[in-house]
Amino acid sequence: MNTVVNFNGLNLEVLEFDDTWALSNRQVADGFGVSEEAIRQQKSRGEYKYGIHFFTERVKHDGMGGVTICHGGVDTQEMTFWTKKGVITLGFKLRETPQTIAFRDWASDFILKSSDIISKSNPYLDKLVDNMGILNEKIDKLQAKNSALAGELIEASRKYTAALERENALLRRDAEGAGQLLKKSTKLSEAERDEVARLYESGLSQAQICRRLGRSDTAVRNAIRSRSLGSASGLFRGAL
Repeated sequence: MNTVVNFNGLNLEVLEFDDTWALSNRQVADGFGVSEEAIRQQKSRGEYKYGIHFFTERVKHDGMGGVTICHGGVDTQEMTFWTKKGVITLGFKLRETPQTIAFRDWASDFILKSSDIISKSNPYLDKLVDNMGILNEKIDKLQAKNSALAGELIEASRKYTAALERENALLRRDAEGAGQLLKKSTKLSEAERDEVARLYESGLSQAQICRRLGRSDTAVRNAIRSRSLGSASGLFRGAL
């Protein structure tokens, strides 16, 4: 696994190697601030052991400054990698400068761990992450819009229900009024005519009888006339 680690503003592509890490020949040279040729000359002295201080791999350049280890295939080249132990040993063999000392100390202290790693950029993965972020943002907006629409729907339903209840109340009132009007204008039954006569003979006026029985003036007057109860003066009295 390749990861990118920052050392004094220099991004180093670190390779996991056994239980530790390794750097390419070029990046070791960059870290120490020397040429690759100086590193190759050190290696040629025979003081460094393969598999302990360095190793070689067939690699393929990714076009973005990084490399990928390939075990065969076309368009590959052999590259030298230095282990942590090899980098530290080189640091004691090279001519000491503030940078070589600093890089040697960094190599001695550095342990590959997640808090030190800056993940190597993958344009396809970055694009996917960006798209997921955009998608999540759109989902959040849709959920907020749906919540607002649900609230509006509930409020509209409440108002519609209230309007229906008011309309039903008006219809019931109109129906009751129509029933009362129908009752007042309906022809009196025999029992009702008897009651009109009794009340009229007891001294109640026509208007009082209408209010008590809930019948129209015309119906009460006709009942009085049908019983020959209404003299001219009586009818006049009943109208008051």
